[in-house]
Amino acid sequence: MKARKITALLTAFAMTLSLTACGQKADTSAVSQTDNTAETGEAQKGTDEFITLDFFCKPANYQGIQGGWFGKVIQDKFNLEVNVLTPAIGGDELYQTRSASGDLGDIISVSKSQLQDCINAGIILDITDYYENSTYLKAYDVAVEGYKDWLGTDRVYGIPSRSSTRSALDPQTAGSQPSVGNFMRVDLYKVIGAPALSDTEDLLAALKAMQENNPVTEDGAKTYPFSMFKDWDGVYMKFPITMIALYGYSAGSEGASFMLLNADGSDTQDVAQDDGVYYQMLKLLYNANQMGLVDPDSSSQTWDMVVEKTKNGQVLWSMWPWASVDHFNTDQRADKGIGFQAIPVGDQIIHADGYNQYGNYGNVLAIGANCKNPDRAFEFLDWMASPEYMELTNAGPLGLTWEIIDGKAVKTEYGKNVDDTTTVPEEYGGGSYKSGSYVFNEGVVLAEDIDPNTGESYSPTGWSSIIEGDRKKLQEDWTEIFGEQTPVDYLLKHDLMEVAPGTDYSFPADSSEIATKRSQCGEVITTASWNMVFAGNDDEFHAIWEQMKKELTGFGYEDVLETDRQKINDLISARQKVLGK
Repeated sequence: MKARKITALLTAFAMTLSLTACGQKADTSAVSQTDNTAETGEAQKGTDEFITLDFFCKPANYQGIQGGWFGKVIQDKFNLEVNVLTPAIGGDELYQTRSASGDLGDIISVSKSQLQDCINAGIILDITDYYENSTYLKAYDVAVEGYKDWLGTDRVYGIPSRSSTRSALDPQTAGSQPSVGNFMRVDLYKVIGAPALSDTEDLLAALKAMQENNPVTEDGAKTYPFSMFKDWDGVYMKFPITMIALYGYSAGSEGASFMLLNADGSDTQDVAQDDGVYYQMLKLLYNANQMGLVDPDSSSQTWDMVVEKTKNGQVLWSMWPWASVDHFNTDQRADKGIGFQAIPVGDQIIHADGYNQYGNYGNVLAIGANCKNPDRAFEFLDWMASPEYMELTNAGPLGLTWEIIDGKAVKTEYGKNVDDTTTVPEEYGGGSYKSGSYVFNEGVVLAEDIDPNTGESYSPTGWSSIIEGDRKKLQEDWTEIFGEQTPVDYLLKHDLMEVAPGTDYSFPADSSEIATKRSQCGEVITTASWNMVFAGNDDEFHAIWEQMKKELTGFGYEDVLETDRQKINDLISARQKVLGK
């Protein structure tokens, strides 16, 4: 790997709510589904009323009651149900409306800067006493102390999400796959001769040939390499702002900066820079659309619709393993050599975030000040940091979808063949597996962190039983082409991945003036981006870009950039500190 791998103060509101500790702290870090009898809520059912906790969850893609097998686990353990509220369904106005009303939720997952605003508004519970007596959360004290420092308080108001205990210099990967890459159908790639891809032009040519070879699915549905959606758009279009990672860049804190930087901080650009990396990704998608490679439904469909198309074989390219490998690759397909793997492109140096003990992805978990059952809400929040929670949300129920053999995690036959329509045995809750899967997309611990019960990652993509012991024709075919065991091995060996080290730095919240300007500029950028991708010709593409820049000037884009340049410089300094520079 290349050698260049790489506070905002507030006046805290004094909370006068009486807090009751949830239990004695104990060394139970390795408690899992294999040893949770004493941890279940059975003893509480005679005394505790059945309740519903509202969970305002930024990363969730589902709104409503968590049901099915995971809902049964929650009910059996805590005698409660969880009602999920998410801006992904309700829109940004859901956050604005509920926070303005003073009741965002019982449990809350929002960005660090959003939580800071909520603390200032007095709608977040001071959980210091709860936290000091927690069972699992105290293991992530580094993250909590870091957020306290960022807030400028000695009280605990929030728990950073997705913290890790792994090295800040190691790349976050999905086991054998990069977290971002060119995920393509290996079977179709082989059919067209598995050509070496040196640049974007080669990539699009290969995807065109794959589409021509497989224009429709078995049920007659048309195929497209690029199938997009608007659910996750923010102050820029989600697809191109994520695709910049293929060329070594990131936004530092997505949605909080219009400045983009590479892993070691040697280059920075703004999102509206002529011929910059964001522009180049828009051009890539525009060229793809001109070639007939972009799903015409992209601007009107949702993430869930794209997932269904992926499962059906209608999508031929993805930048995320969990959007392609996880949804299309089944054991039955992999046995035949059919499925997605990351295909390297010669001019791409993929940006990979290093593991971060201060929390990954910028979200933070908290409890609302108006929560009527804070004891039980915190008990649930504490459990979200447990091995049991992580095992359930990554691998499913122990004994049903996976088991531990010789100390290592292994999928059961049921787990190997499970898909969305697979029926769950009644003792686990019944219904289909999909309807019971957890919908939060959130937790205190990173999925790639190490499970103390197996010594391997919580995520099955990092299990040795899968990487080494369960290789299918799909993996063997990929290895035959590229000469390495896994895509991550290839990328690291050929210096095609760079790591941005995890740091304790978090972007400070915008002032109200800058926040307004950012939102207005973001609407201009996002709208123009979609219009550029679907522009009729080169002249229209360039005209939309030029018009976008003019409109940005009128909305105070330069004022926002001035703020963002300081943020990016502070982030670069934090990375250099980790690297000892």
